[in-house]
Amino acid sequence: MISLTFKARIDRTQNLDSLKEEASIMHRIADQLSPMSPEFIEYTERIQYVYERMHIIVRHPTKKLA
Repeated sequence: MISLTFKARIDRTQNLDSLKEEASIMHRIADQLSPMSPEFIEYTERIQYVYERMHIIVRHPTKKLA
């Protein structure tokens, strides 16, 4: 489960480059974890959330997540 703090921080980010960097860092961390660990699952959920946010910014630059 993704923390509300993480979601709020990502939702406030309007800079695509910042989100790309965030995803890159999380990918590097996830690569070092066991695929069956709870931490790996959490990081993959976070990465997916960041990519969804990036998609919204690219498609609708002025739209914010609810």
